[in-house]
Amino acid sequence: MKKGWKNIALITTISVVVFGGSIFWLGWSGSAKDLEQVANQFRPNSSWELKSETIEPPRTLCFDVTCPSLRREWRTDAPLSRDDFLSILMKSGWDFSIKGDCKLDQNSYGDNISLCSASGIVDNYRVEITVSGSNPVKNAFVELGVEKE
Repeated sequence: MKKGWKNIALITTISVVVFGGSIFWLGWSGSAKDLEQVANQFRPNSSWELKSETIEPPRTLCFDVTCPSLRREWRTDAPLSRDDFLSILMKSGWDFSIKGDCKLDQNSYGDNISLCSASGIVDNYRVEITVSGSNPVKNAFVELGVEKE
């Protein structure tokens, strides 16, 4: 009878360790430090208002999101010209080419009209910056996205 209890105790202990290890592994979340270091290279104008920031750290399992990834969105106090955008990219140390002219067509109305963008690779992370505008509101939105390549 004692041998039966020892076997039950052994099987229970192994089950608890395997189950606990699985839960830990499935719930593991790593550091987003490297991701944030890349994102922090971007130098927005000090007058811009940070509207949102979402950081998804590295995980064992990612549902409905890319991980690791980071998204930041700013609202500017004025429209952003192509030269302004290029200057900000240069201050950030990023030599990305710009797609689009960053000009809002006066015949376009609505929110989040894509005006221009730039993308590239920084320290093994894919970086994308998008400038969008709204008409008739005279400001712009700048979104920074960083995710593992």
